[in-house]
Amino acid sequence: HSLRRRQRQMCIRDRTQTASTTTAATSSTTTSSSSSSETAALNALIARESSGNVNATNGQYYGLGQLSAQARSIYGGNTADYNDQLNAMKAYIAARYGTAVNALAHSNSTGWY
Repeated sequence: HSLRRRQRQMCIRDRTQTASTTTAATSSTTTSSSSSSETAALNALIARESSGNVNATNGQYYGLGQLSAQARSIYGGNTADYNDQLNAMKAYIAARYGTAVNALAHSNSTGWY
């Protein structure tokens, strides 16, 4: 009886460790794929809005993310610095859509974000 009990305990312990490892791996993969989805969506928006040109303009809209003067006054991005404009674009997207994936979905359905 004690041998069977030990075997069951070992089996339960092995399943628990496997489940923990699987959960950690799945969590890591989910984080990685959502991060790459965000990057891909952000890059798609930049390509669509400005082709990566920090000096791109369309009427009142300016820069990488084609932010309006009002949005630039809130989120920054008033310089020709790529990182400044990228950070402003990310802040605008986070405030308005939550994620770049959501912003891209909106852009795909309406033609603007």
